[in-house]
Amino acid sequence: MIFNAAGAQGGPFLSDSAEFVVRNVGGGVLDWSVSSTELCTGVSAQGGRLAADESTTITVSLDDEEAARLGIGIHTGSVDFVNDSNGSGTTSRGIEVDVFAASGLIVEPAVGFASSGPLGGPFSPASFQYSVSNTGDSELAWAAVVSEPGLDVSPAGGVLDAGGSQALTVTIDQTEAKLLPLGSHAAILFILDLTNGNGSTTRPMTVDVSVPSSGGTLASRLTQFGIEWVFDRAYEVGQFANGDWWVVGPVRIVNIDPQSTVTAGRTINGSMINPSPRNGMTQGYDSTMYAQYKSPGNYEPLENVAAGISTKSPLIVPTSSSLVSTVSQSLGNTRPQIETAAVLTVLDQAPPDGSFRPAYSDPSKRIRFNERQLDYDLLGKLPKLASTPGLKSVEQSLRRPWLDHVPQWIGRYIHPAENMPDYGRDMADVIGRASLALNLDFTDAEKRETLVSLVQLGIDFYGVATNGGANNWAAAAGHMSGRKWPILFAGIMLGDPDMGGIGFDTSIKFGEDGQTFYVEETSPGVFNNGNGGYTAKQVGLAEWGTAHSHRPSLDDADWHGDPYRLCCTANSWWGQILSARIMGAQGLWNHDELFDYQDRYYDENVARGILDYRLRWSRFPIDMWNAYRSSY
Repeated sequence: MIFNAAGAQGGPFLSDSAEFVVRNVGGGVLDWSVSSTELCTGVSAQGGRLAADESTTITVSLDDEEAARLGIGIHTGSVDFVNDSNGSGTTSRGIEVDVFAASGLIVEPAVGFASSGPLGGPFSPASFQYSVSNTGDSELAWAAVVSEPGLDVSPAGGVLDAGGSQALTVTIDQTEAKLLPLGSHAAILFILDLTNGNGSTTRPMTVDVSVPSSGGTLASRLTQFGIEWVFDRAYEVGQFANGDWWVVGPVRIVNIDPQSTVTAGRTINGSMINPSPRNGMTQGYDSTMYAQYKSPGNYEPLENVAAGISTKSPLIVPTSSSLVSTVSQSLGNTRPQIETAAVLTVLDQAPPDGSFRPAYSDPSKRIRFNERQLDYDLLGKLPKLASTPGLKSVEQSLRRPWLDHVPQWIGRYIHPAENMPDYGRDMADVIGRASLALNLDFTDAEKRETLVSLVQLGIDFYGVATNGGANNWAAAAGHMSGRKWPILFAGIMLGDPDMGGIGFDTSIKFGEDGQTFYVEETSPGVFNNGNGGYTAKQVGLAEWGTAHSHRPSLDDADWHGDPYRLCCTANSWWGQILSARIMGAQGLWNHDELFDYQDRYYDENVARGILDYRLRWSRFPIDMWNAYRSSY
């Protein structure tokens, strides 16, 4: 049985709640738990205890408000039923939510407009064009509005005939923009369907104001991704290679906007200094973090350094510190709970131009890497394909910091919605598309921003792994993909033996590696230690298990036995695996089981006629696989 729902983007959705019966067929008392991996679905109870032959009914239902936020496409997940007593009978049931485009207003492309320039301007690109179309069968009225001054739209609206389209241009007012202070300034473009509301949508707009090319400067306030830090005086500031800010300190901060406040008992918009996996689930960002999974102590007020700061009670941030400031989602008990985040690094002296930001979880804040170390010759220069994305759109998905210091699947709650995908499958897909694009025949100058952002992500992930997070990403369904390749990629591009040798550090666990293995005869006539139903015919087969490295009892030889095999793992691994092959990094990855399984995953699905999202989560990586896998 599978839970199905369907509807137009933004809703409403047609669905029936699904009921599942949990029964204890054993002779003793059984503790059980259940959870849904999809944000838009919920379960009527999280677990309980059943006596022998006792049963209970669990209802799975759609959260219409959360479902309304889903993008177009088929969204899959599972309801996981776990025998917490002995593991016997642990199983999953599938979730499928089909979101299709609403008839009416369609705006393309789906990316936002990002412009940048030095303090005082000019800013480039100066404009960006969208296409506004009417896919309905009658005329449609629309309007366009920008939330902040300094950006102009033309035209501001109109009427579209059925099937008609019109260009919409967003232009920077250079006179207004030259007055902007240092930092990243955000706005929202609203394109409104005035006829029926079905197609109303938004696009993010950003203008990044950087220091002059001469290097550091003095500033008494900085902004980044909608967050402003206000100091008690002017300090020397500058930007790392990826655009994140540094300040020479110690620094006194008298305000962080938006402020960390308490409303109806909920603390929001928290900041932490050097957040680390050593904190476990303890955090200071938002007191409703983890929703129904939270426990006393998960929110620690002392970890929230943004609370109560003012000119009379400044926050003193010492040197060798990363201040991670966040903006909370408007609703509590939401996944993810954070809307956006930014990192301010406090150093004892200005770093060399072109430096990479030290990892936010690294307590030393030693400047180890510089953009000058990047070796572009290590990247491929393959011909582009028709489905190749623009590098600007790829880079925008990586340019903000990815927070990932909370261990295991519960870490999804701290993944900022505007910064990163919250699910491992989607993280792996974004990373794979970026690294594949970097191996195409773009110029080095065109690759620069995406390359710097992906390398910075690898540095941050390595900081998590080596500062208490060695077990943060142990295999778990579709959650833990996408962390190893950015570290390895950064090590290769920077020539760093530590990150480049990550595949040989067996103390650090990675999702893809923990899920793939070769079937072995583990004792005479026994295969895979009796787990998964394997036979002698399958010895040597590259195989997958949802948590094989530490829960091999969940392995299942049936191709359709575990829904995570097809919905949420290898269907997003194409870009990482092919990039590693193109760059000759399979040996450095040091887990051939993964590479052989990815080949098998392709062959098995094609042979079975499975060519939809279960084969590939997005089009570009599978197009690249079809075009270039045979050469590597």
